[in-house]
Amino acid sequence: MIQHVLVDVIDTHGGLPNLVDLYQQRVELMHELLILAGMQSCTKPDGTFYLFPRLPDGIDDRELAQELAKYGLLVIPGTAFGAPGYIRLAALPTCDEIKAACEIIKRVMAGEEV
Repeated sequence: MIQHVLVDVIDTHGGLPNLVDLYQQRVELMHELLILAGMQSCTKPDGTFYLFPRLPDGIDDRELAQELAKYGLLVIPGTAFGAPGYIRLAALPTCDEIKAACEIIKRVMAGEEV
């Protein structure tokens, strides 16, 4: 069935949409904003949309994940991967949602009102 759908998409649109550039833009934006939010480091992924930034000293990854969940942000504590002091995020939301999420992360890490 999927083959029929693909033929229809190609016939209608002239090809399959390339989402690589879109996700790369989101990864770049999230990386930049996480560093501006106060992360100690964050390696840019190559070929995926997951980021794994290092938290500032003194911030517990599990506690931060629980606090962010209160604001609808789901992150995985690095402890789940054997890397305490880190969190894992996916750059899947829209650019506007990424901007809003990183602002919440920044405020929560700074102990500010959200």
